[in-house]
Amino acid sequence: MIAIARATPENLPFILATERLPGYDALVGRWDEARHREALAAPHFAYFIARRDGAPVGFAILRDWNAPERVTKVQRIAVSDPGAGTGRALLRAVADAAFTETLVHRLWLGVFPDNLRAQRAYAAVGFVPEGIARGSAFFGGLHRDELVMSLIRPDWEAARAASSRAKPAADEGPSAAHPPCRDDPDRLRRGSARGIRATGRRGPRDDLRARLHRLVAAYPDHLTATDGETLTWRDGTRTPTGLRLPERPFDVMLRDATVADMLRQSYWLGPLTVMPPRDHSPGRLRNGEFFNRLYGDCRAAPPPTRPVTWMPRTGSGRGRPQRLSVTTVNDVAGRLERVIEALEGLPARMKAFLVPSSGTLSCRAVADTGLPSMHGTGAAIDLNARNADYWAWARTRSSDVPYRNRIPWEIAECFEAERFAWGGKWYHYDTMHFEYRPELFPA
Repeated sequence: MIAIARATPENLPFILATERLPGYDALVGRWDEARHREALAAPHFAYFIARRDGAPVGFAILRDWNAPERVTKVQRIAVSDPGAGTGRALLRAVADAAFTETLVHRLWLGVFPDNLRAQRAYAAVGFVPEGIARGSAFFGGLHRDELVMSLIRPDWEAARAASSRAKPAADEGPSAAHPPCRDDPDRLRRGSARGIRATGRRGPRDDLRARLHRLVAAYPDHLTATDGETLTWRDGTRTPTGLRLPERPFDVMLRDATVADMLRQSYWLGPLTVMPPRDHSPGRLRNGEFFNRLYGDCRAAPPPTRPVTWMPRTGSGRGRPQRLSVTTVNDVAGRLERVIEALEGLPARMKAFLVPSSGTLSCRAVADTGLPSMHGTGAAIDLNARNADYWAWARTRSSDVPYRNRIPWEIAECFEAERFAWGGKWYHYDTMHFEYRPELFPA
């Protein structure tokens, strides 16, 4: 299995060397280092590096990334071990990234007509031959013909849906891995090696029982046991779970969720590999009574909080440190401080998504339901709203919500390491939003 991540200038020696492997002179374009550095820094290019067991094995360059025309070209793709299936796996992962992270409709590439091995690999990923573009490639001092192949979003979505139907539902599934943002070998290696394969399926009743036990284990300071039908709190009181109630339409559960409803949808760890299917929003289903018992009802009294300095080494962008009020319940404040420490180690180009934060504690309602927001508990945080996306901002005449996300996965990974669920994995996405929800994560 390979893992892909966005390339950095440190990867240029590998990219330059791979372009110049023996036999590639007639098949793979090559640029000098200056041109690569210029493209790597340009927003309309996206560089990806592929690794196997931590070692680089290939790269891909996409041009017209996130273009308003929604057409992106695979400018170049090359691997260090041709014939081993790496190129096919890399192209599939890069295509998933393009369709997941942008609104691209058509992904295309050009391949020399005599490069039959590459054509077979591209076809296996779903690229369809369109025809010959005469003299379109200036290569080796000559204008050469190219076979144009493309993959469009409806075909990609259909293939992903067919693949999901063929796979059993599970709490954890494989996906392309990304390097962990923190050196936590047990937790982060597991988390970064799994991704969203959200099928929209719900767990059967026996699976819900297991998830209820996971809920108890996630909040040991508050809960002691569950028999499936009820939760037992440390003061001896019980809360019904609604386990035996039938599953209801999503819109109904969204406004009136039982404890069991909160756990019906699986939160898949790791980077997004497909867009969340319709109404798959693990974490949006919340039972208000449950969270009021955990954190207190902000409408009756302020929750217990302490100040947390947001990105102290990076700065707030406002000339003074930004201090956020975060709940002390379940050590959420301490967990957020560990997230901050990890975020401070990310590349400088990612800091614009982080600062300033758009806030934590706020006793307000969710815009589309009128129910209390997790921000009222002090256990949620919003990143910089200027560089984030929210489903209500992208409403169209269609009932479908067009997915959009600009938050780099590496940021979300740091939050997931401390069991903060990301709103970017919701069908009704809120990519700036993270909330502490340990019950959604595998034990």
